[in-house]
Amino acid sequence: GLKVKKFELYTPQKEPVIISDNFEVKMSLLPLIAKNIRIDVIKLDKSLVDTLSDERSYEVMEKTISLLKSLGAEIVVEGVEDKEKAEWFSEMGCEYIQGFYYAKPMPEAEFIEFCKQSLKAS
Repeated sequence: GLKVKKFELYTPQKEPVIISDNFEVKMSLLPLIAKNIRIDVIKLDKSLVDTLSDERSYEVMEKTISLLKSLGAEIVVEGVEDKEKAEWFSEMGCEYIQGFYYAKPMPEAEFIEFCKQSLKAS
């Protein structure tokens, strides 16, 4: 099943946004969705990304993303480590993709410089 580790609530504009962090393989998020609890942003855990290895696993992930998108959720994908998966998740419409493919964890000053350099490159 899938698991929700943590919910965060914040108000960027008018109404609260509910974020599910992390959508994993241990317990199902479906009971919450079935109870009509709105989830605005769902983070797909690295453990799910790591299962992508063959056509079947990609089909299951595509259907999972499709379901979450049909419920109006934005998707954050965690743990993307290669170009192939980064491009695939982008093509699937995932709004945010993070992982070692883009950068490894870094101290704050290094992160600020990284962001500046990234902005210059784009």
